[in-house]
Amino acid sequence: MSQFQNFPTPKPIQNPIETPKFPLPALGPLASTFQKLADGACAPVDYIVATALAVMAALIGNTRVIRLSWGWDEPCALWFLLVGRASNSKSPGMRAVTQSLQPVLRDEAEEYRQAFKRYEAGDLPSAPRNVRWISSNMSNEMLVQQGELNPRGQLILSKEGAPFLQGKNDFFLDSFCADSVTRDRISTNSNACERLLASCVGAVHPCDVEKLVARKVGDGGLARCLVTEPERRPFAFPDEIDSHPDLSPIFRALRAIPLGETPVAVELVGQERADFEAWAQANDAKEVEDALDYHFAKLRGIAARLAMVLDYAWAAAEGRSFPTTLSRPAVVSAIGMIERYWKPMARKVYRLRTQTGASEDAQKLARWILAGRYTRINKREIYKHAGLPGLTDPAPVQTALDELMHFGWLRRLSEKTGAGRKPEDYDVNPAVFDLPEAV
Repeated sequence: MSQFQNFPTPKPIQNPIETPKFPLPALGPLASTFQKLADGACAPVDYIVATALAVMAALIGNTRVIRLSWGWDEPCALWFLLVGRASNSKSPGMRAVTQSLQPVLRDEAEEYRQAFKRYEAGDLPSAPRNVRWISSNMSNEMLVQQGELNPRGQLILSKEGAPFLQGKNDFFLDSFCADSVTRDRISTNSNACERLLASCVGAVHPCDVEKLVARKVGDGGLARCLVTEPERRPFAFPDEIDSHPDLSPIFRALRAIPLGETPVAVELVGQERADFEAWAQANDAKEVEDALDYHFAKLRGIAARLAMVLDYAWAAAEGRSFPTTLSRPAVVSAIGMIERYWKPMARKVYRLRTQTGASEDAQKLARWILAGRYTRINKREIYKHAGLPGLTDPAPVQTALDELMHFGWLRRLSEKTGAGRKPEDYDVNPAVFDLPEAV
């Protein structure tokens, strides 16, 4: 008889959260442009918006900071995590935005060629540097090396994974805050960057997010990301095949903002400041699950960053001068996006669904099982090696195992007779991988 026969029908421990729709009106004059880009790529507009916001934040970079109060400046950097299966058009959505960067990059390449000609002619004392500020797979240490050459900041665009969340990522964490960083090495030259800054976009599979939530939520990297996992968009050709919106005029205008010795402060004043304070206080007062607590704590700063990127993008699109204070429409739009979209989307991506009675520890263990698609698990291996917060001792692990047995997820194997430690193995009900929370 198969070891997987005679399992009871497993009960779901969570009910799925409805996927929020992106509130396009919050984007103001950019709404129709982003929708057309999404239609052309047959991609969810969510991916278009996230990629575009990160690109525009990187183009502004260290030219500006948002001054919320004395001693509290928020740099212009945004991180996004695009979640979806292979058929969900993550890469086409990113390309629909980044192709408008090509004219900007061609302009910079031509400027370099002309500068090099002047150097060869003896008109410049030193050779110009042709440095890259966009990367698809930047390492933690290379980020500092390139940051030394890119005082304006960098852009990480990864269609396969999220390098800013993988392995040792302390310099990436510094780059979210524009911290001063020095990379010391005995055998090679040291690198120093006064304001290390990077905006990041990474595309990952849902299973990868399960592992990030289970193991990396506490390091602060995932908490810095605005996350999106839209529903799959059915394939359809766009109505206008030859028409494609061009974001390059906006990108050029943002890239043309002069970089000074120190960033120019964009301030939050007047009624906008009062509105922001009231929202931030309400945000802090809400009690949320541990995994979301890290993320929600970052939203005050992220909201201010979103507001400035929107303000500057609107000014660039309309050919206006760039504002020196955050506008009320930008502040209201940024807060509205967070409340109506980014917060509920985080609940979906973090797999924090409506509970049906299971404890938080049981839910952590269940997510770990689903992420690894384990068919058999061992109690000792869980508390010794799984690295799940709160499940590093035998007692809470046993409680979580008992709960999952009650829900029909697990069945304990018979103990072996004889001397020595008795292995505590559990078979996993294969039917759990068909439950809603496994999607």
